[in-house]
Amino acid sequence: MNKIALGLPIYNEEKNLDKVLKNIIGQKIKSKEVIISDNNSNDKTQEICKKYTKKYKFIKYYRQKKTIDIFKNYNFVLQKAKSKYFIWQAADDLRSRNFLTRNINFLDSNPSFVASTGISVLDKVKFSNNIISFNLSGNIYRRLFNFFRYKWLSRGIFDSVVRLEVLKKFPFNNFKNYFARDWTIILFLIGQGQINRDKSSRAYFGANGLSFRKHTLKIQRFSSKKYNYIEAIFPFLYFTKHSIFLYRNYNIFTKLFLIFNLSILNFISGFKLFFKNIKN
Repeated sequence: MNKIALGLPIYNEEKNLDKVLKNIIGQKIKSKEVIISDNNSNDKTQEICKKYTKKYKFIKYYRQKKTIDIFKNYNFVLQKAKSKYFIWQAADDLRSRNFLTRNINFLDSNPSFVASTGISVLDKVKFSNNIISFNLSGNIYRRLFNFFRYKWLSRGIFDSVVRLEVLKKFPFNNFKNYFARDWTIILFLIGQGQINRDKSSRAYFGANGLSFRKHTLKIQRFSSKKYNYIEAIFPFLYFTKHSIFLYRNYNIFTKLFLIFNLSILNFISGFKLFFKNIKN
């Protein structure tokens, strides 16, 4: 069994694929597998992937027959993994050569932690404070507090090295398309245990994710018309609903703490969205 599996759910990434695959190959750890799920790309993605699979046996390439939901594509690479640890890899993100070894070694030595990641380095052009180092360790209240405090900068937590057996417990089939689905997975991990932030490894993120864009709340689209009026007040309605579902078996104090923070998130976000719509 490999030590870690890297899951790459990709679509039309001919511009970034060479760079990210070379970055993965350059990681110091040898016991790894790379699982690529091509979401029916129509550019040169398939050609590039096949070039690498011929040269490197640890790279596995799958192509979807038709384009599927991005969340399903993330789950696809996860379910194909048969390693001790797992990490998602976006095609526009890079990591320092010691990233995998540092975070895997930490998890090997600290069984109470479910995940570990390095310092996040964001695009300097778009972020004046581009070095993100907050952690999600300590008791569950501290972990939840820090998540809601730094939620817009939590991309590095989503792309942590995670214990595979823990991540596979996430109920993907119960979660359809809604805004902030990646946050739901982070909240799930927070509920499972502590998340480490290694100070000596780096993850370099592109700025193409929805949470990194300007006017994020205005960009989002809701799938069901019957919730339009409610979502004008509670823009994170589905995220709130699924987060509460994940914590349904926790003690009453944890659930109340979660609901309190979700209520603040919806109130502040709804307030901002309302005034942005008025201005336009």
